[in-house]
Amino acid sequence: HSPELAQTVVDAGAIAHLAQLTLNPDAKLKRQVFSALSQISKHSVELAEMVVEAEIFPNILTCLKDSDEYVKKNCATLIREIAKHTPELAQLIVNAGGVAAVIDYVGDSCGKVR
Repeated sequence: HSPELAQTVVDAGAIAHLAQLTLNPDAKLKRQVFSALSQISKHSVELAEMVVEAEIFPNILTCLKDSDEYVKKNCATLIREIAKHTPELAQLIVNAGGVAAVIDYVGDSCGKVR
C-alpha cells in the first residue's frame, strides 16, 4: 500500500464512508475498515489528520473492547499509526481516553493475537 494509493482513496472521498462503517455490527467488515484506515493513516501526518477529522473517536476506543480479536487488533494498529506522527495527534488520543482504553486492550488480549 503506497502513499499514492492512500491519497487516491482519500481523494475519492472514502474516509467519511469508512468512518461510518466503524459503527457497523459486522465484525468482518470492521476488521477491514480499521485495516484500511490504518493503511491510510500510516503514510503522513496529513492523511492521519484526515482520518481523525472523520470523527473516529471515541468509537475506535469502544471497538478496542469488541468481541472479535482482529477488530481489536486492527483498532490498536490504527491508534498506533495515528499517534506516531506528531505529539499533537498522540495528545488527541490521550485526551479522548486512549491511554486507559489501550491499557485495557493490552491487559485483555495478552497472548491471544499477534
